[in-house]
Amino acid sequence: MHAPFAWLASNLTPGLPNSPHCRGAKRGVSRSEPCASDVAYLCAALSGHYKRNNCEAIAGYSAKALARVWKAERFSWQLTKLMHHFPEDSPFERRMQIAELDYIASSTAAHKAIAENYVGLPI
Repeated sequence: MHAPFAWLASNLTPGLPNSPHCRGAKRGVSRSEPCASDVAYLCAALSGHYKRNNCEAIAGYSAKALARVWKAERFSWQLTKLMHHFPEDSPFERRMQIAELDYIASSTAAHKAIAENYVGLPI
């Protein structure tokens, strides 16, 4: 196995079918984290509205929550494209996938970004 693939298989994707961690493991990014952020955003919006009579707080809730959802969707899509080979992928896309895996395996900044997105973006 190519070094970046081994690193990713052991550190990022415990739910892949070929992984020894697969049995009983959750697959993908946790869905509870976006719900927790929604609750925090809603709490702030309601507090702003009722404690400070700030109507803007409630008006901004949806945009703020939706922006966070799209960030989570972006990461999910990015990780899916990174970890899976699709029949419609061109040779260029496959080479880009391998280059991205090599970069991730060798970059501390990439490790940090993936970890931040995997466990949840700051609220």
